[in-house]
Amino acid sequence: MKLKNKFLAVSLALVTTLGYSSYTGLLDKSEKIVHVAKAEDFKNLKDGTYSIDVDMMHAHTAGQKSMSDGAVEKSETKLIVENGEYKVRLTFKPLTRQFANDTFTGYLGNLSYYDKDGSVKDCKVVEWYSENEKDDFMDVYKQKYPDRTVYPKVLEFPLDKEKIDANNDLETRVKVFVPVMESIGGSGSGMGTQDAKPVFHFSSVKALETEKKEEAKEQKETTPAENAPTEQKAEKKDKKSYVIVGIIVLLVIIIGAIVSVRRKKNKK
Repeated sequence: MKLKNKFLAVSLALVTTLGYSSYTGLLDKSEKIVHVAKAEDFKNLKDGTYSIDVDMMHAHTAGQKSMSDGAVEKSETKLIVENGEYKVRLTFKPLTRQFANDTFTGYLGNLSYYDKDGSVKDCKVVEWYSENEKDDFMDVYKQKYPDRTVYPKVLEFPLDKEKIDANNDLETRVKVFVPVMESIGGSGSGMGTQDAKPVFHFSSVKALETEKKEEAKEQKETTPAENAPTEQKAEKKDKKSYVIVGIIVLLVIIIGAIVSVRRKKNKK
C-alpha cells in the first residue's frame, strides 16, 4: 500500500509539473505574440495597397468635422505604398445639404493638397464621373475649370509618412472647391473654396485581400517551407503535445507500479 501511494504521489507531482510547464510555455509564446504597433512600424509598410480610415476635419475648429467629410466614400479610401513612398486615394460622392429653405446636391469640383514646402498643388485625378453624372452647377464649375466637362471622382495625393504621430494618426491639409457652395455665395465670392484637414488613422491600416492573395501565392511558389502554421495554430499544437506527453508518462508510471507490486506478490 505504501509503495502504491508513493507511485501515485510521484505521478501527481509529474502531472502537476507538466501542467505548469505547459502553462508557462504557452504564456511565453503569448507574450511573444502581443505587439503594440508604433508609428515607426507604420512608417515602414511594405509596398502594396491598404485600406485606411480617414476623417475630414474642419481646418479652423478643433474637433469639428468638415462639411466635406460626408462627401468622402470612406470604405473606398486607399493607402498606396510604392518604393517606400506613401500616397492616398480618396473617392468622392455627391453631397446633399440643406441651406436656408432649399436643398442642394452637388459634386466636388476640385481637390488640391498642401505640399511639404507649403505650396498648393492639384491632386491627380484617377477616375472621373461620366457626363451623365452631374448637378445643376456645372456652369459654375466650367467657369473655374473651362477645360473640364465632368466631375472628378477618385483623387490621389502624396503623404509625408514622417508626420505620423504617436497616436498613429497623420494630419494633412487640402483645399476643396465645391461649385454648389460657390453658387450660393455668388460667382467669384470664394465661398466654394475651403480648406479641410484629412486625418488618416494608421492603426486601422489593413492590406487589401487582393494583395494578401498575391503575397500568399508568391510565397507558395518560391518558399513552400515558409507555409508553416500560424503562431496560434502552433500554440494549440504545443498544448495538445503537452497533454499527450503527460498522459503517456502517467501511464508508464502506473504500469511500472502495477508490475512492481505484482513482482513483490509473486516473490512472497
